[in-house]
Amino acid sequence: MRDEQGENVEIVEKTEIDGLHWERNSFFRTGEKNRILLTSENSLFSTIVWHGDSPSESEYPHFALHFAGDDRLTFVNGKGIEGEFVDCRKDSPTLHKHIKMKWDADPDRRLVVRAGIAHWFKNLSSVVTRNEPVLRWDPEPDPLFSQGVDIFNINPTEEANRFPVISPHRYVLPLEFHASFAKQQRKWAKQVKFFPTRVQIGDAIYLLAAKIDGGPTAADLRRLPKAPT
Repeated sequence: MRDEQGENVEIVEKTEIDGLHWERNSFFRTGEKNRILLTSENSLFSTIVWHGDSPSESEYPHFALHFAGDDRLTFVNGKGIEGEFVDCRKDSPTLHKHIKMKWDADPDRRLVVRAGIAHWFKNLSSVVTRNEPVLRWDPEPDPLFSQGVDIFNINPTEEANRFPVISPHRYVLPLEFHASFAKQQRKWAKQVKFFPTRVQIGDAIYLLAAKIDGGPTAADLRRLPKAPT
């Protein structure tokens, strides 16, 4: 099939949630099991994540929800990886659908998680993932969207029907913007070592971000409007 930018992509496995599926990676074979993974369609940058081997780092602490980016995750290694997903998209026919999946790593394919689908991963001890996000924009962003922090965290014990209902960004940004975003990430990484996030505590949403002051990293909590449900 063709994606939104007209590139041919192969969907190798679908799920009960539209926009959550596995796609075929592009690669060269250099042996029976050896691979050189190539950059995926419509991507100019990627991030490589190594998950620590301690019990506290083997799973996400929260569900992660993006407004302005699709995740495309290649799991390079690991067995028995688990994921849970909740559809938070306002106009989706599967709104608040909650599914669980389990798989072994396969570098030949990537997991696509469209913006607006909350995701939580477990059994990630020492697992390496490659993410090639697709960035999006919208002239009328969701009220809950934060331009500085495109991630909203949800407690994994929360009932699916209580997850926020959002309108994710609709339009894919040009590749030139992807390159500019990667440049900004590199600049940010030189200044702070703490990845910003937002969490809901009771009836309020808080931004947890690092202060850029040349000194030790510090947490800065700011109260934000309550999330709509």
